[in-house]
Amino acid sequence: MDWSDIEDFTKNYPIPDYGFTPDGEFPGTNREKGYSDIQLSFPKGEGDKRGFEIISLEAGSTANTVPSIAQALCRGDGDLMKGFLSDYLKAHPGEKLTLEIREGKLAVTAYGVSAHSSTPEKGVNALIILFNFLDQIPLEKNGAANLVAFVKKYFSGDIYGKAIGLYSEGEYVNGEFVHRNVISPTLLETKDKFFNLTFNLRNSFGTTREDIEYVFRALSLEYGYTWQILSYYDPIYVAKDWPFIKVLGEAYKDITGELNCAPALSYGTTYAKAMPNIVAWGPVFPGEEDFCHRVDERISVKSLVKATKIYARALADMVFSPQSFK
Repeated sequence: MDWSDIEDFTKNYPIPDYGFTPDGEFPGTNREKGYSDIQLSFPKGEGDKRGFEIISLEAGSTANTVPSIAQALCRGDGDLMKGFLSDYLKAHPGEKLTLEIREGKLAVTAYGVSAHSSTPEKGVNALIILFNFLDQIPLEKNGAANLVAFVKKYFSGDIYGKAIGLYSEGEYVNGEFVHRNVISPTLLETKDKFFNLTFNLRNSFGTTREDIEYVFRALSLEYGYTWQILSYYDPIYVAKDWPFIKVLGEAYKDITGELNCAPALSYGTTYAKAMPNIVAWGPVFPGEEDFCHRVDERISVKSLVKATKIYARALADMVFSPQSFK
């Protein structure tokens, strides 16, 4: 992620003592998972010519979204591929894959359901479906085969990082729920002589950058990839009894009439990470479907107006009060 605008602001102006960003949910959050994008590059290499050759692999458009489409372009016997695909679909009737022959090459496409990568269980990862299929057919032994085997072994059916060694045991900090680590392969591209796969990790409290580096460094020796962390942000925690947090809660309660105004956990990453002592607050209300990073991303006019009233009330209470809310 590139927050160059905020970086420019903090270089030229004083950092606020506290604040909020309308980049989350009501009644608000005071703790937020961390964020990491880790890119693995598998060299194509020379194969043994004894199976289907994977020419290219493509999936996803952004690192923070579970891909709804993933495709492998292969070289090999088309009739044999049709047979393997037919057998696979019979064994997995709930999955969707198609085969198209393009100028003598075989395009295998898997279809899933897009979702925010902080809650991958709400979608269906097309990349996982594609690799589950490719793992069951004879592949030429090269970098693509290593990639397929790696994803199949460590990420098929596992969004919590158990197999890879990133499972977080505890779900609470100071008695407050912080969930667990969640990791998904989200972005796949073929560039130059490499297959590049990006993983999005929402690390919970207790998992550090060093832990992440250790895991991917150790496995690189076995699977022959190079790797880099593209983005990393620590989890954040702001004490819920801080005065300005209470002001936000009271404004929410006064406008909505809801009694529960206690801040919760943000599963995703927000602009609250851009500066210290910032929390995500609205605009999604409890019970509303969150369309963030989904098809037809939107908010209703009714909710937008209500959120504006809440923001105005909180800002007025802080600006016109003689008290300090630090």
